[in-house]
Formats: sequence, structure tokens, C-alpha cells
Amino acid sequence: MIVVEGLKKVYKSEKFEVTALDGVSFALPSNGLVFVVGKSGSGKSTLLNLLGGLDEATEGAIRFEGDEISEEERDPDIFRARCLGFIFQDFHLMEKLTVADNVSLALELNGKKDYDRVKKALRQVGLDGVEGRYPAELSGGQQQRVAIARAIVKEPKLILADEPTGNLDSVTSEQIIETLKDLSKDRLVVVVSHNLLSATRYADRIIELGDGRIVRDVTRVRGHEALVEGDTINLPSGELSDAQLDEINRAVSEGGKKLRRASEFVDTAKLETIDAENDMTADDGCAGEATNGNLSGAEATKSASDTDAEKDKKRVKRGLSAKRMIELGAKFTKRTSFVSTTVATAFVVALFAICVILYGFNGNGIYMQLDIARYGVFSLQKGYCPSEIEGNLLTDRQVRVTDEDIQEFEKAGYDGNVYKLYNMSIPVMVYSLDAGGLPSVDEVYRYFYTETAMGVLVADESYLKKLFGDFEVLAGDLYDKPYGVILTDYIADSIAFTQGTLEDERPYDNFVGKERVHERYYVNAVISTGYKKEFEPLAEKFKDAWKDGEVTERERDALTSSSEYADFLNAAQNKFNIAYSLNPDYVKSVAENPLESRMFARIMRAEIFDESGHKLADNFGGYVPLAERAGIEAHGDEAYMSLWLYNSLFGTQMTAEDMSAFEPKTLKLRDYDISDLALENVTYELTIRIKGVLDIDEAMIASRELIDKIHEYDVYAYALVFDSNGKMSDVLDVADRLGYRANAMEFSEVYNVLRVMRMYCDLFLTIGVVLLAVALLLMVAYGMKNVRGNAYEIGIIRALGAGQRDVAT
Repeated sequence: MIVVEGLKKVYKSEKFEVTALDGVSFALPSNGLVFVVGKSGSGKSTLLNLLGGLDEATEGAIRFEGDEISEEERDPDIFRARCLGFIFQDFHLMEKLTVADNVSLALELNGKKDYDRVKKALRQVGLDGVEGRYPAELSGGQQQRVAIARAIVKEPKLILADEPTGNLDSVTSEQIIETLKDLSKDRLVVVVSHNLLSATRYADRIIELGDGRIVRDVTRVRGHEALVEGDTINLPSGELSDAQLDEINRAVSEGGKKLRRASEFVDTAKLETIDAENDMTADDGCAGEATNGNLSGAEATKSASDTDAEKDKKRVKRGLSAKRMIELGAKFTKRTSFVSTTVATAFVVALFAICVILYGFNGNGIYMQLDIARYGVFSLQKGYCPSEIEGNLLTDRQVRVTDEDIQEFEKAGYDGNVYKLYNMSIPVMVYSLDAGGLPSVDEVYRYFYTETAMGVLVADESYLKKLFGDFEVLAGDLYDKPYGVILTDYIADSIAFTQGTLEDERPYDNFVGKERVHERYYVNAVISTGYKKEFEPLAEKFKDAWKDGEVTERERDALTSSSEYADFLNAAQNKFNIAYSLNPDYVKSVAENPLESRMFARIMRAEIFDESGHKLADNFGGYVPLAERAGIEAHGDEAYMSLWLYNSLFGTQMTAEDMSAFEPKTLKLRDYDISDLALENVTYELTIRIKGVLDIDEAMIASRELIDKIHEYDVYAYALVFDSNGKMSDVLDVADRLGYRANAMEFSEVYNVLRVMRMYCDLFLTIGVVLLAVALLLMVAYGMKNVRGNAYEIGIIRALGAGQRDVAT
């Protein structure tokens, strides 16, 4: 059954090299009791570990039923689980498991659970009724019998016993050996022992090792079995028992008896034949009753009739069930360590999950849940710069948007409509209008009603219906003039409020069909928005707060910090406080309109230089009226300058009564966008010849040619409005890259959060990876600690045939 060929085992370290076995070869049959004896260090335990597949040979091979015990042919784990039973000197029982569980474990590693077989095995070794006890409650002899029961419960063909009586008294030792002797009748039992007397008395074969080699290999040759046979006494080898001595003494006292040796050990190599039966009847590789065979078998080789399918079948192993692994894992886990590690790991994993969420942060989901999403639109303004112009109320600088920007949003996947919001801000109060921008939110909505509208949005009627539903035209005609605008009732009410005409019977009729000259717009119509019904309670609160003409900071904070005020601001910024045009060529129409508002152009923020290139002024801006409107003649690059500006530029002290000191000047005016604080990108450059000085409020009045050149850069789109709130995160990624920011407060807040998240995205990823590594290290450290703490138990279940999966659990 077992063939050992040229077995060599060398243990190496940095300083030493020890040869434990050196060229050991032998063959063992399928049953019988074989003792491996020798002095300490002779290689006995090493040989046993190699036979059991617990260690690998340096050279040589071990074959079981023709297959080498190796990963390629017969998996060592499966071999131990199916074919082999181990018995140890120190019993190696698991203290936390009952006797029944200790014995059952050998079966469970084969995927079986049979309590009847467990009881049968215990009964076979004389341990009926101890199934529920724990090893600590048994004597040494009983514990060793439990170990034997564990070894035989799976009915293995081979039992390996390492000094099984080393820790037992002589009486118990004899009982254990006799038990092993009885078991060897139908299976092979190999016992490693230093007790040569027991070997001589019980062994069917003795292999003696010395310095890693076989120094003696003898087999018992049996003769007459009866102790007294006629006139002959058959004297057995070895030590005699008291009963045998009594029987021999009685026979001698009768007289006339002669002595004859009953059996003797013969050098195994000198035996002419060794008959070993190898009829394999088990149906699952090894488990089952081993067949009987003679100890004198010549060679244990596997039948050539075995098919590949049968070999594969022997490699099939079903380990512990998942449920059983969890149960056993719980028994051997150090509770305190487990709880602390679990808590620490859970905390780290939670932090890791947070980092993953932050890393994968997508603003789309948040945007869809904002109140602003109910309007179905959102707007992006180009640029966000705090004003640095002294006395200017503006906090939002307007920056020119381009068609190329719109194309970038479309490339990012946005497939809705994009509308342009133009800088034709409609003031409610004259002082609230300043070139190039909009007042701050606090200034705009100081009295609930606005001080300045957000501008003119060029859209279409379907867009208005999306915002306001089936809105009502309260006055005028939506399509009256191509350069006209549509006011919302909120803007119209704001103007009426400042003029004290809000309570008029038909206040909206005062707006339509008229041009607001200096405010530069013509009103086509006024439409309803429903703002009064939606925000009437808030309007009343503002009215009550301002009824005495003064509001404290506490009162204002109470109003502006409420959620209803936030809702109002979002609605105002997105629909109420915007004027509309339904003419797609609105900008061209504004430039070509024949009304008085055409007589104005606006300079943003210019630098003025004299003929020699010396800068005379910067941050120059304001409105420039047409000269002919004032009844003054000017052509080409001619302009008239105000008295106060001329004096400030050239250091003169002329008065309105005496302008004799005037000298014609040629100036160069270089204009910049309002957002260009560094004055790096010139919008346009003009040469202006100052033809005269006038006592006027405006800085200068100019010829039609100059007005036309300035007007070309005067009206432009500063924001984009999107009518779909899908893919907002992708759109805002582009907005961030192009320098846009959201107009709505809620969008702006989320947008800023999104920018921060994007900024620290790589940091979150790095932290997440570190936390994952920490979690893994915690688990590995706990696993290693648990392995070290359960090394004893791991060694036992490995010897019983547990695979890596079972051990890991």
C-alpha cells in the first residue's frame, strides 16, 4: 500500500544543515502493526511527518496505492482527510470542543456529519457515554482513546501514531497498544516509539532508524499460535504476560514438555515473498473498510486497471460547511481582540466609504433636489469679481460670453436650449444704474421690490410658458417693436413702487409703448408671473418692516435669513427679475432702433492718453450722448468734453463764464471689459479730437461715428440660461473651466461645494487608498494574531486534513 523510495530530508538554516533522513526506502502492506523505533534524533518523527504529508521531502518519493503524495497526483490535504488517521503523544485534542465534536471534526472535514459513527468509534475504544464531556474532564488514557476514536471514525486505511503512550502509565500504555494492535487487523498502523520492548512484543514489523538511515528492518514470521500444544510449549518472542507465565508454569509442572519458539523476527530483505492484498473496495477514494492482507506482501503498487476518472475522484474533497466554519471560528476567536478589531475596522471602512462617496461626488443628484429645479432652468454668469471701483455698488462684474462657450457646453453633453442674457439692465432707481454690471443682491432686493432688473433674456414664447404657464399679457403687445422688451409684473411693480404709483388703477399702461431714454429700453408689454400670490406673505413682512422708513439689522436679518426669502431670491434671479425679448435679432435691432435711446453709448472702463502716450486717467466710464441730439455739430472722431473732466485731465481751472484757456486736444481712449481688472485685453481703441468744452453733466458727447463704434461693444450677453436641468454636473464642470458661476443662490452654493470637491478629489482618492490599506492591515494583523493564538488548533486540523480554506476560516 505504501512505497517509500530514496527518501531524503535536509533541514537548512543560515549556519547549519542537518540531514534528518538519508536515502530511506521500504514498502508497507495494507494492514498490520509497524513500529518505527530509534534513538532521539534518528529521524522517526521526520519520517512520520513525511508519511502524513505534513512536510515535503528534499529528495525521493512516497507513494500511496501507486500515487505519489503531492499536489500533482494525490493532494496531501485530501490524503490526510480521507485516508489517514493521526494519533499524537500529547493527544492534541481541542479543549474548547466536546469529545463528540473532537471526533466528529475528522468526519466533517470530509463533508460528512454522522453522530452514529462518532458513537461507534468511541464505543470501539471503550468510551461509551463521554460524548458531551470536554477533554479537561478526562484522564490521560481516556484522552488518548478519544484521539484514537478521532483517527478511526473516518475508517482510514492508514493510522500514524507518534509516541502514543509517551505520557501514559504502563498499564494504560499496554491497553492503548493492544487497542492499536486490534485496529491493525484490518488496516495499517504505523507507530513511532522509543520503546523497543513494546515493539518486540506487539509489532508485526520493526523498522529501526539511526542517523537518518534504516539500521534494521525485521518482520515477524508467525509459526504455531497455541501456547501449549501437546507435549510442546510454543514460547513467544518478547515479554510474557502473567497469564502466559501461569500457563507455561502449569505445563512445565506436568513434565515431559519441550520448548519451541512460536514466532521470530526475520530480516525483511531476506524474505522471499511478501503477499499483500490490495483489493480496494471503498467508493470514495479511501474512506471505508480496508481489506485484509498478509504482512509478507512483496510490493504495494496500485492496480493498473484504475482509470483516470477514479484518480480524479480521489482528489474530490468537500470541506467544512460554511455554517460549521463560522461556528468553529467563533469558538476559537479571541473575543476582546475580535471586538476591538471589528470596531476599528468598521470605523476605517466607514471613513473609506465616505472618501469613496466624496471622490465620486456627482452634483447632478443634488441639483435635481434643489427648489430651483422646479423652474426647469438655471443660469450661468461669466465671471465673478468683487468691484474695486470706489463708490461703485457693483459686486458682480459682467463678462462677455461667446458662441464658442456655448459649443463647449454642447460638447459636454448638454442637449437643451441655451438662451443669452444681455447686459441691458433695467434700473428702477436712477442711482442704481452703473456702467457694466448689477448691484449686489442685498441692494437689489432691499425693499422686496427690485432696484435693478437682471437684464434682457432673448428667448421665445415657449420658454415664457415653461416659466409662467399660461401667463396673461397685462398690457401692450409682446411683438410691438423688435427692439422692445417684455417686463414682468414684478419689475413693473418695482418701478411703480419707487414712483408711488403702485396703487394706480391701471399702472401697467404707464409702461407700454414708451421709451425710457436714459434707461435705454422700450417696453412692448407687461406679463403676469404669479409672484404676488406666491410670495404675498413675504411682501407683507417687508412692508411692515419698512412702514416707518427705517429697518434695524436684526429685523433685516430675520427677513433675509428665512427659507421663504431664499425661495423668493431663487425665483427672482431665475424668472421674476428678468426682462424678455422674443426677437432672436434683439441686439441688432437695439443698435439700429430710431428712438432716442439709440443716441447713447456706454464706455465700460477706459484709460485716456494724451498725444505723447502719457496716461491721463483710468477707470473712466459712463454714458456718451449723441452730439446732434444736443444740437451740436460733430463728425468723424470729434467730441465735446465736459468742463469738469477737461480741468481734471489737463490741470486747468476754467469756469463756465470763462473758457478762453481751452485748447483743442487729441486723446486716445482705450476701453477694457469691466471684468478686466488687470487691464490686459483691450476691447477697442479710439482716437478722439476734443473740439470744445461744454458745461454738461455727461463726461463727453460724441459724433455719430464715435457712438456707433462704442455701441458695437456696449450691448453684449453676460450670462447663459439653460432650459434643462439634466447633466448639470457636466455642464458646471465646463462652467468652472470657462470661468462661469451660477446666478441662483442655491446653485451657487452647490457649485462652490462641487468646485471644492473637485479640487480635493485626488486627495479623497489618496486618503481612501490609505484607509483601505489600513483596513486590510488591521484585518491581516488580527488574522496573524489569531493564527498565532490558535497555532495549536491549526496544527491539529491540518493534521486531520484541513485545507487552506478551512484553516483560513
